[in-house]
Amino acid sequence: MSVDHPVELGRISRSQLLRGVQTNRRDFVVLSYNERFWAKVEVKSLSECWNWLGMKDPKGYGRFKWYGRTIRTARIAVVLYGRPVDDRLDSHHTCRNHSCVNPRHIEMLTRTQHAAKTLKKGHKVTHCPSGHAYDLFNTLHYRNQRYCRKCRNIEHTARMKRRRKALATASGTLFVPMKGEVGLPHPRG
Repeated sequence: MSVDHPVELGRISRSQLLRGVQTNRRDFVVLSYNERFWAKVEVKSLSECWNWLGMKDPKGYGRFKWYGRTIRTARIAVVLYGRPVDDRLDSHHTCRNHSCVNPRHIEMLTRTQHAAKTLKKGHKVTHCPSGHAYDLFNTLHYRNQRYCRKCRNIEHTARMKRRRKALATASGTLFVPMKGEVGLPHPRG
């Protein structure tokens, strides 16, 4: 760390130190990208996972600002370890821990290889959380997501029932259940 003026580390917080924030007009802490990266890693033994302590995306993968671009931390760890990285390769965690940045746990694979390895490990989800099978007739696809048709129909029926009930109470009329619904008896019969 090259600093022109000595800095009292007690005067600045850890987050300011990691970001290289100006503490006053004379003192400015400048950390290299390498130092900033490793300061956010919980390093353990060589065989254990090194967990990323910084920002994570919703799927749990570490993210780091690297020369103006936000990149997944696994790729940066591999580069800093000295292995070549191609843009066409994906990082595969052999430990199955998304926040791990131990370069010994990360393989660089093509998309096809990566998909084949994850399918071998049983990552393929064949049923929805309610237990309905994702098959040709029960699967809806929307914006690169899979949805269970049966669950969507159940949710839609419940939503329409609540809407009809709310409209009936707002207008002051009796709630008339549709065929098969439990409620008040039908007025005509």
